[in-house]
Amino acid sequence: MKIILTLIAMLFSIHSLACSCDGPPDFDKDFKESEVVAFVKVCEAHLEERSYKASRLNNKTGEWSNVVETEVVLAATGLVEEQFKGSPVKSIKIRGENPSSSCHVPIEVGKTYVVFVGTNGYAHIGVCSSTVQPRYLGIEYIRKLNPKSSNKLSKRGAINCAAS
Repeated sequence: MKIILTLIAMLFSIHSLACSCDGPPDFDKDFKESEVVAFVKVCEAHLEERSYKASRLNNKTGEWSNVVETEVVLAATGLVEEQFKGSPVKSIKIRGENPSSSCHVPIEVGKTYVVFVGTNGYAHIGVCSSTVQPRYLGIEYIRKLNPKSSNKLSKRGAINCAAS
């Protein structure tokens, strides 16, 4: 009986730690809704603390209170190699999830990613985001999403992060 209860508890704990998305990434939708879409070579990445406001329930009193919580998140900066949408930019800031989160996707310095920048000025990378390495999506696919701007694309070619 203890074994069965242990297995059931493990199943529920695994489910509660899983990352939850609204569905698979939708590249077409993300392209349309993004301010900037570009290939970005990651030049540096680090962990940083981020504070945010949250509401928490006090189990003893049953009352809600506002608190400020802090979490560690992944932060990176990359240089634009090729831009497909938006006003021209040279660099883009990327934010990721807490490395201990199941939503976390590692960012490798020196690798190039397709990034979708929202109205907050950041690209987000995580299990639920459309930000990926180009080899997983295809360069031509991205270029076809906005054929009208193909003559306006910003191409910087090979990027040397150390020279920037």
